[in-house]
Amino acid sequence: MRTKQVIWGLNNSQRIRVILNGIGFYTTVKGATELPFSTHSTVMYSALMKLSNGKDNATGVATTVAVYNHKMEREEFQVQVDLV
Repeated sequence: MRTKQVIWGLNNSQRIRVILNGIGFYTTVKGATELPFSTHSTVMYSALMKLSNGKDNATGVATTVAVYNHKMEREEFQVQVDLV
C-alpha cells in the first residue's frame, strides 16, 4: 500500500541534512516532520515547503522562521535543509 507524501514534491524516504539552531542531523523527509516539539515540527514543515516550492534544481534552503510557542511568545529558528 502506498503512503501519502508528507511534503508534495519530495519523497518520504528522501535523505536530508538538517541544521536547526546550530544542531545538525541526518534524517528523512518523513522523520524531519516527526520531531518531538511542535514548534520544531512547524519550522521543519516551513523549510521543507520552501525547498519543494523552489527551483527544480534546488538542493537546499536556509532560512529564519518565526513561530509562536505555547505561551504565545515569539521564537525565531534558523534552519538549513539540504538534500543528500
